[in-house]
Amino acid sequence: MKNAYELEIKLDISSQWTKGSQEWLKADELRRDRKLQITVDKLEHLCIERIFELEKYNHGNTGYNLRELISKSLATRSNALKAAVEEYNKIACSFTPPREELSTHKVMELSKVADFQLLRESREEVLTQKWTVPAIREATIHALRVEQAQEEIMRVQVEVRCLETWMRDKVYHLTEALGRLKAQNSLLAHMLRPQLESQIQINSTVEKYIQHIKNHSEFRGEPSCGVRRSDADPLGFTSFLESDQTRMDLDEQQDNGQSDDDVKNEMERLLEGYDQIALASNI
Repeated sequence: MKNAYELEIKLDISSQWTKGSQEWLKADELRRDRKLQITVDKLEHLCIERIFELEKYNHGNTGYNLRELISKSLATRSNALKAAVEEYNKIACSFTPPREELSTHKVMELSKVADFQLLRESREEVLTQKWTVPAIREATIHALRVEQAQEEIMRVQVEVRCLETWMRDKVYHLTEALGRLKAQNSLLAHMLRPQLESQIQINSTVEKYIQHIKNHSEFRGEPSCGVRRSDADPLGFTSFLESDQTRMDLDEQQDNGQSDDDVKNEMERLLEGYDQIALASNI
């Protein structure tokens, strides 16, 4: 008490604060605000930790032992979270007018940080930020998603043409390489022909999806295939690919009459230079 009197004299305080005085009420309000902020910070910390643990628990690469450990941690944290909610509600009721109380069940249902809105009650300066308004935050997220969707649409229109050009050129180069190998009576043609047939089947399936995209009302891309810089005459072989002769060549059977040992030896020799031949054939 002596130190308090000396401090009052030093600070030139003429009258002491009494319960119910203006100064007392202001100080008590500051004390409650500070206590509420500490409680909210603690509650936020527990909620965010629980969200992160739930995310880790639901992760596909999380093992059984780690799941059991996280499950025990969640049970312990749930009790601490309930106590923090009760403490927050007790302090919230002491305000005039009373602050909105929290439900333990509602807090437990939070699954991502964006759903956690208790921060707007923790600091006075946060309340002035526009992102604290849920409607503004949702509108911003929606606007960003629309903007990203427009970019994706433009990118898809480019990628569709690139993919279609690649499929066309792939079949052409495989067909061209197969023709040269058959002219040389090379057994490598037997290896290349299944690859060409498989590529034609794949292209047929993918082309259905590409055509579906092109038929969309919002499609603004080029309807035709592109031109690769490395091709001198990329569009001159379109009719060649669709010709009957090309399809007849795919169905031809080649029989050179060699024995199994000769075929094996030649295949081993040809496989050693397969990469070089494939590169030279633009496969």
